[in-house]
Amino acid sequence: MKDKWLILFLTTAFSIVFLVLALYLPNKYKSDILLMPVTEQESNLAGLSSQLGGLASMAGINLGDQSNKTDLAIATLKSRTFLMEFIADTDIKVELLAVRKWDVVTGGYTYDEDVYDPNTKQWIRDVSPPKQAEPSLLEAYVYFVENLLEVEEDKETGFVRVTIKHISSVFAEEMVKKLIQRLDNKLRQDAEIEAEKSIEYLQGAILKAKNADLKSLLYTLVEQEFQKKMLTNVRETYAFKVIDNAVVAEDKYSPKRALLCIFGFILGVCFSLFIVFIKALKRPKEQE
Repeated sequence: MKDKWLILFLTTAFSIVFLVLALYLPNKYKSDILLMPVTEQESNLAGLSSQLGGLASMAGINLGDQSNKTDLAIATLKSRTFLMEFIADTDIKVELLAVRKWDVVTGGYTYDEDVYDPNTKQWIRDVSPPKQAEPSLLEAYVYFVENLLEVEEDKETGFVRVTIKHISSVFAEEMVKKLIQRLDNKLRQDAEIEAEKSIEYLQGAILKAKNADLKSLLYTLVEQEFQKKMLTNVRETYAFKVIDNAVVAEDKYSPKRALLCIFGFILGVCFSLFIVFIKALKRPKEQE
């Protein structure tokens, strides 16, 4: 009889704990963008790249391939330098590290007042050196990568899906759009700078070249680099085409409250049965 009450008590206790946990956890939303890398075929440079690849390598110019460019874009997106600059320029430390809940009706945040004072707009968390009351950009970067950012690449199709997760569906949608726009701008600027350096190098090589055939090939390379530079300015999107743009999510993706409650109930039953089993093993020894 005592064992039945023990099972009932522990199962109820676990169920209540997980019910409270499920109600306490804030809703989380996610917003994603589906991207297609812009291929060299679309810029009419693929043929030249295959014909002049060997010469470009000798000249120290990397024409590259699309897979490498996609890998570069993803690596840039996840990099410390890029994301720390993004966090600093968008000023989102508070949204990353100080908010506890988001009101879907008013759009307002509830802050963790042990960490951040919304009235004075000051960080007040108690941390040990070298950390300070205000989180560093590195700390914000680590949190961003581990808790908000998700990047998936389909190796078969080449499509890339970038997702931002947050307790605010509006924030998630806004950030993923800004992140992709900033990434595209950076890749555009880097490509333009690289093309300008290549043009400068090739023009110098043309002045030094004695062979007419070599000069002709170098002129062709210069033409290609001018095309690449031109495309960085005329394309609306440089590195990726947006196939499916981000929207403000209407439904949360987490937490699964019903599953949490069921898990708590099952865990309570299993734990209570384990305790009863242990007690049953000890009884014969106590009777002896």
